[in-house]
Amino acid sequence: MTGLNGNVWEYVWPGGGDSADPNALASITAMGGDFLSPADPARSNPGFAPEDPFARGSFNLGFRVVRGGALKPGAVPEDIPVWVIGRGKTIPPGPDGDAAAIRKFVEEHLAMAVVPDAGLADARDFVDPLSVLERNKARAKALNDKFLGKESGTETEAAPFQNSPRKAYPLDISKSEIPYAVWNRVRGWALGNGYSFNYPGDMGSMRIAASPSEEFSPREPVTNISWYDALAWCNALSELTGNQPVYFTDAGRSEVFRKVSPFRLETYRGAGYPNPAWKTNLPKGATPDTALNTLVFFDPARNGFRLLLHEEFLAARGSFDATADEWVAPRAGGRTHQVATKPANSSGLHDMSGNVLEWTWDPEVSHTNSMVDYRISGDAYFYEKPEPPKAGKAFYKEYTGAARPFVGFRIAKGSPE
Repeated sequence: MTGLNGNVWEYVWPGGGDSADPNALASITAMGGDFLSPADPARSNPGFAPEDPFARGSFNLGFRVVRGGALKPGAVPEDIPVWVIGRGKTIPPGPDGDAAAIRKFVEEHLAMAVVPDAGLADARDFVDPLSVLERNKARAKALNDKFLGKESGTETEAAPFQNSPRKAYPLDISKSEIPYAVWNRVRGWALGNGYSFNYPGDMGSMRIAASPSEEFSPREPVTNISWYDALAWCNALSELTGNQPVYFTDAGRSEVFRKVSPFRLETYRGAGYPNPAWKTNLPKGATPDTALNTLVFFDPARNGFRLLLHEEFLAARGSFDATADEWVAPRAGGRTHQVATKPANSSGLHDMSGNVLEWTWDPEVSHTNSMVDYRISGDAYFYEKPEPPKAGKAFYKEYTGAARPFVGFRIAKGSPE
């Protein structure tokens, strides 16, 4: 066996029999030391906020499994390191939590390209999400009335500004999809600075690896994150780099969108479904936060990082070419690859039609809940090839609260004059 003295600390079963009540444990034990040994693990915290290893684990805690009957407990040899992790004992952040180092890492590993005339977001995109919902209902009614030969009222008419052509402007766009390495570092800073996320993210398609021998790199695009996670991350990157966040939870633009609802579609089975975790962790009479009432306001006048509009994505992609050398099926081999390893398009952007699909901002959708049917940008990804009727279109739709192993995102920065 390897790693018994080093690499990561390993949880062991608490003594006292073959059962344990987690709510009654005063401490848990880990053994074997880690890659920082002989440093005191109770003083090792590279993050930006106090860490509670008893409740939430730690970067240097792991485990291994065994099979067979338990041995009788005995004295632990003195040469085996032991870490007794007390309930409620937090570890303060250490000197390694260096925001300047993360900013430098982002600058070195996330190149941006200025794409002329790709910027299209303007003041019309800063609207009450509920008003979009009402507008779309009015449009649907007008179409229905037209089909039935009825006269439609003036309430369905949009303001002249809403119908006016958008004025294009230069837009800074990340040359690649956001790699996991950049996502993870910014997310680590964000967790210590008032942010929370629903999904931690994956390295590319690691969740659906076709073979156990497949290895994945932090340079592959981050996937398995929700649309809300991407918005919060953009705000975190903006604050980390001294820019203005662009997403808010109120029309007054005073409440920055920082906290993503922990609701997950894959765990929801309806109001009557037995879910002990929700029932025991919530106050009596409370219901789970399903993010159905999450309002997100987008202010394109701010100078921070953001998602591209769907139309901006199409403008930056340029003319569609089904024969382009992209990470699509069958060339991709059914998996993601490191970002920016295929040729860039004429705007200097990589993977615009392959590797993973990308979350964008859809101005035609009311961003009021996690169940909205949302366009995702891209022509194909590692498991599919661009074929009609999908070619050149946003061929995939998803709920904004969902996370998939073939959906990531890229960022933009820029605003109309």
